[in-house]
Amino acid sequence: MCFAEERLSSNAEVPSNESQEEVTTVSDSKNTDYANFYQGLWDCTGDETDELTFKRGDVIYIISKEYNRFGWWVGEMKGTIGLVPKAYIMEMYDI
Repeated sequence: MCFAEERLSSNAEVPSNESQEEVTTVSDSKNTDYANFYQGLWDCTGDETDELTFKRGDVIYIISKEYNRFGWWVGEMKGTIGLVPKAYIMEMYDI
C-alpha cells in the first residue's frame, strides 16, 4: 500500500475564515436521510473500477437505486462513489 504525503510550501496561501459559508454536516439530525444508510453484511471486493469495495459493518449511503433490476445500487462511502451489490448490504435503521 502506498501513502502520499501532501505538503504546503512556506508561501502557500491559506484561505481566511471571513469568506467561509456555513456547512451542513451529515450528522445534522433534522436533515439526515436515515432511510438510505445501509451497512455491509459481508466483505466485498469490487471487481471493476466502478464498484465499491467495503468490509462487513462499513456504512454506505445509497445515492440511487436506478440499477435495482440488475441487483446493484449506487452508493457512497468515505467520499468514494460506486456500484454496490444490494444483496451484500442491509438497512442500518429500522424506519
